[in-house]
Amino acid sequence: MIWLIGNKGMLGTELGLILAAKGLEHFGSDRECDITDLAALRSGARGKRIEWIVNCSAYTAVDKAEEEEALARRINATGAENIAIVASEIGARLIHISTDYGFGGEGTRPYLQDAPVAPARAHRRNKAG
Repeated sequence: MIWLIGNKGMLGTELGLILAAKGLEHFGSDRECDITDLAALRSGARGKRIEWIVNCSAYTAVDKAEEEEALARRINATGAENIAIVASEIGARLIHISTDYGFGGEGTRPYLQDAPVAPARAHRRNKAG
């Protein structure tokens, strides 16, 4: 089974439609399962046969992140870390989808995982972890 986290956002909605069209067993969660709360994530996973977690959740208000940097960090860094912890605890594989903002966004080709980060604004700093 696939747990699609952030299933009500733009990306999560589209991915949910694709999973359903392909007949893949999945369930979704969004704000009702607070990713910044490790206990809430553990509770969301309890009793399910989760093999994969796909994280589409994010704080995406780029300009507002300047004013709400702590909240953006809790969602984009702590939340992602909590999801990874739960995936490890239950033996699920994790796909974390993010943007290129942590790398500076100036590249002309896909970034490799070990590319140097260059966060200039709050949203970028939080994506870079």
